[in-house]
Amino acid sequence: MVNTSSSLNVSDLQNTQDVIRSIWLRGSLSMAMGFVCIGSVVGNLLVFISLIRERPLPNLAIQMIFRHLSFANLLLAAIGDPFVIVSLACGYWVWGDSARLFEAFWVTFFGLLSMMILALISFEQYSRFVMQRQLNSKQTMMFIIGIYMMALFLGLAPLCGWCSYGPEGNYF
Repeated sequence: MVNTSSSLNVSDLQNTQDVIRSIWLRGSLSMAMGFVCIGSVVGNLLVFISLIRERPLPNLAIQMIFRHLSFANLLLAAIGDPFVIVSLACGYWVWGDSARLFEAFWVTFFGLLSMMILALISFEQYSRFVMQRQLNSKQTMMFIIGIYMMALFLGLAPLCGWCSYGPEGNYF
């Protein structure tokens, strides 16, 4: 009698191929995300340092806007991305519930902050070219303070029980 328990069948081979494909895909995506993270951190850090120390823009309002934009993107990439990269490489969230809430708040806050600052850039451009008025530094600072407060409110709301952070999907 032949022992069939040790022989491979087609479904075992398919499962092995799926596991190898999943490991390869997760590794490739985490490496790509790592390169994006490094490029984002280095690029935004260089822009931030340049705006502070070396090459001030002629318009102080625009300079303030771009400083805050590079600051928000720098912190988003430097702190939010490593959580995602490690979890992507492992195939599951490895940090626990507290870190999940922190990462969700962090990404929500700085992601919204970045998008609202981009909207402020659009408004400044509209104001300059269509209305023929430039924002002064006081107006710009008021807009920036309002943007920080709004992003903080929307980022903290789920931590206070109003709506919730949820998974973005199960990719594997």
